[in-house]
Amino acid sequence: SIKEIANPSCLIFCLGNTDLLKYTDSIAIVGTRNCSEYGEKIAAGVSRYFASNDINIVSGLALGIDTIAHEESLKSHGKTTAVLIDLKNISPPKNKNLAKKIIDNDGLLIAENIPGTLPKKYHYTERNRLQAALSKLVFIIEADVDSGTKTTSDFAMIQGKQIFCPELNLISNYPDELYTGSLNKYLLESKNAKPFTKDLYPKILEMLSNDT
Repeated sequence: SIKEIANPSCLIFCLGNTDLLKYTDSIAIVGTRNCSEYGEKIAAGVSRYFASNDINIVSGLALGIDTIAHEESLKSHGKTTAVLIDLKNISPPKNKNLAKKIIDNDGLLIAENIPGTLPKKYHYTERNRLQAALSKLVFIIEADVDSGTKTTSDFAMIQGKQIFCPELNLISNYPDELYTGSLNKYLLESKNAKPFTKDLYPKILEMLSNDT
């Protein structure tokens, strides 16, 4: 939870279903804004399965993987939480309607900054620590090793959260220009993440239910 991390938020600003702040069965699904079709497919599949099984999908409302995670959760009539920099000026503006849909469908928007805060680079890093803090597990679908998602993986490791990435054999057929997964490859090869395929979803769901 947010209370248990090294630098917890002093304040949390919320719009929507605040019960989700206390909802323990949550996973983060994150990744690049410039995702490939393959990344989109994986993000949609993961989000759809877990949202349909009453798991809260946590992400950051960014374009790309985040958007797919929230949208698929809504399509599945599931729970979703978006961690933002500022609740007053939704960013990116293109996702204002998605933010409204999240609130209208019993989801939650949260931010630790005073409404109206102008976003700086460090705000996104701090936002990423909250995504990990709110989740039992972190799914990194597709991201470059130099991307902001790397900070999410760093915080997940610091907080002792298990990271999952798509199985390397599945993505090896995709040229680098199509699948931007250098972070995924790094995390898997360094044993800091576990590989997954859709066959593993039921076992991961059981892990979540048993809180192990």
